[in-house]
Amino acid sequence: MKLSKQVRFWNWAGKVLPMVALMTLCMVLVFDMTSVKEVVISSIAVVFGAIAFTWWWWVMGAVKALTELLTNAQTRFTEVIGEIKDLRKDINDRNKKK
Repeated sequence: MKLSKQVRFWNWAGKVLPMVALMTLCMVLVFDMTSVKEVVISSIAVVFGAIAFTWWWWVMGAVKALTELLTNAQTRFTEVIGEIKDLRKDINDRNKKK
């Protein structure tokens, strides 16, 4: 899955899933479902724990990808700067010979 799709998914999950959980908890509390309440709270805790764990590993992968991208960009930028300096030197040497 591409990084942009993953970002969109986690953005959606971060907004929608907590609201669904809150609505579910409110419904359980309003209708006083004691045995169901315990199951629902436990289920929500497990689901959000799993999401948090998965999200953490996804973030670590995304940070790694970004770090590699920035390192590559810096290396290429340094090469381009070196080439521009060489071109500038060649142009100056050429102009001095005229």
